[in-house]
Parts: sequence; structure tokens; C-alpha cells
Amino acid sequence: MMSILLRQAPYAIIAAALASALWLFADYVRDQERLQAELKNSRLQLTQAQAALVCAEEVARVHRAYLQQAEAKAERWEELANELQSMEGRDATLSDFLHTAAERLYGKRKASTSDNSPANHSRRSPAPLPRAAPQNEGQLIDALGAEKRGRECTNGKLKAIGTMDPLA
Repeated sequence: MMSILLRQAPYAIIAAALASALWLFADYVRDQERLQAELKNSRLQLTQAQAALVCAEEVARVHRAYLQQAEAKAERWEELANELQSMEGRDATLSDFLHTAAERLYGKRKASTSDNSPANHSRRSPAPLPRAAPQNEGQLIDALGAEKRGRECTNGKLKAIGTMDPLA
């Protein structure tokens, strides 16, 4: 029996070597499959992380734009508050000097009573309408600004602003 074992020993060693090689190859294949699954999972996580990063960048861009708009609005409100504070007291009555000047500038103007024939109407403009004199500094500044804009207008749309009745 021993002789049979000794004769068969090289075959047994070869069979054991083949079995171990087959086992190592199967283990290698399983490792490769596991690594491929991990790689696929890692790529999926990377894709999700990149999508989240793109989304976060977009949110940050929108947030920065919102902050810029909020800052601009805050600046406008600050300017408005400063303007309103600087306008305090503009509705106070005019001093005697300014009231007299306003009366002369904006007081009732007499219409021309010279020749009122229809032939002369085409050559001259109608008499300006009387306007109420400004009662406070704010109205005076607004009226002077309107007249200045009327004189500076070059397209003809506001040429007669100095003769128009603001209440009409």
C-alpha cells in the first residue's frame, strides 16, 4: 500500500497544487469583483458629491446676489433716510424776504389787455396762467427746480413749464 501511495504521491502533489492554484485564482476573481463593486460605489458617491457641490455653488451664487441686492436696498434706504432728515423743516413758512421774492416770481401775472384780435393771437403766445405762490421752502425749491428743468429742456416738450399751472 505504501508503494501505491509513493507512486501516486507526485499526482497527489500536482492535484493539490492545481487545487490551490484554482483556489487562489477564484480568490483573485472574487477580489477583483469586490474591488469593481467598491469602485462603482465610489464613483457613484463621487458623482453625487459633485452634484451636491454644483448645487451648493449655485446656492452660494444666488445667496451672494441676494446679499448684494439687500446691501443695495439698505444703501438706498439709508440715502432716503438721510434725505428725509435733511428735508426736515422744509415745510416751515418762508421768511419775509423769500415770501416777497416768491410773490414776485410766482404771484398773479396780469394778462395782456392790448389788442385781443384774432389776427394777433397767431403771433403771440397766450398769457401765462397765474400760479399760487409757494408757501414754504420745499415748494419754492421744487418750483425753481421745475423752471430750471423747463429752461434746460431742448426737445420742446417742457418749454412751457414755467407758464403752466401746476394745479391744473
